[in-house]
Amino acid sequence: MNSNSGRAAFFAVVTVMTLLSGTFAWQNARPPPLPAGFVVGSGRLESAEIDITTRTAGRVKEILVRGGERVEPGQIVARMDTQALEFELQQLQARVKQASSPVALGIAVAPQKPESRIGALAVLAQRRPLKAAAMPPIETAQAPAPELPPVARSSESPATDPESSIEAAIAAAEKIRADIDDATLRTPRGGRVQSGSTEPGELLPAGGKLLTIVDPADVVMTFFLPEGSAGKVAIGSEVRLVLDAVPQYVIPARVASVEGSAQFKVAETSVQRQRLAFRSKAQIDPVLFRKYREQLKAGLPGVAYVRLESAAQWPEYLQLKLPQ
Repeated sequence: MNSNSGRAAFFAVVTVMTLLSGTFAWQNARPPPLPAGFVVGSGRLESAEIDITTRTAGRVKEILVRGGERVEPGQIVARMDTQALEFELQQLQARVKQASSPVALGIAVAPQKPESRIGALAVLAQRRPLKAAAMPPIETAQAPAPELPPVARSSESPATDPESSIEAAIAAAEKIRADIDDATLRTPRGGRVQSGSTEPGELLPAGGKLLTIVDPADVVMTFFLPEGSAGKVAIGSEVRLVLDAVPQYVIPARVASVEGSAQFKVAETSVQRQRLAFRSKAQIDPVLFRKYREQLKAGLPGVAYVRLESAAQWPEYLQLKLPQ
């Protein structure tokens, strides 16, 4: 046997021994099968995400924060263009003022300035006593005021009831004011801004997303369950998490959500349907997370063990173990 053949044989033996030792170590490190009443899914820790969206369709006027920036609850993060809404509001205010004029109401009274709902309804209040069938006599030391001749309605007055027109215009104006207020977008909670693709000047539909806020203080495990088990998982079911980075610890959690549709391509055959998986989330207790936030960082992969039956007993290797 020459030296090259001997060297090749030596490396072959080393390779086989390495594979055998690796297989042995993997088999010993792998946990035993789960007992009945449990299901397991793989996933990773993720921070809670809050999408900042528009309430109505419109054009983005300005975005006041950048990716990676820290924001506080209630902080203004963007504004939508309200020029068209403000113009429409001015039109409605003019309509209320016109419909509330004495000529439009068909009465001879001093002109009012109903720039608000109170002013418009004040004019209506002056009109209603004149429509009464009989007015009680008023005793006064002065001579009675001369009776005013009736004022005919202008032929150009709208055919509809002026009171209804005023009420409808006021209601429409209040809605537009609410839309203008909603055009100032605030974050409901603190966190960090994710880089978004929306830029000032873009036209967004109602519910369009401008940016996303990530709350690093609210971490969940997102994992996937097979089709046969997803339907058995109840919200609030007990979960034990084991992270790849710290496999010596077993972390308690609760099922927060199970999506109703499969995340993978829907298949027709029974064999392929077994590959379907449903996205689920396990919520770590906020108090526990704050205590161990250095170990429970977003992005860490791991495994979620879910208890399907309350009577099922956790195996020894899934008893709770937390950092000291």
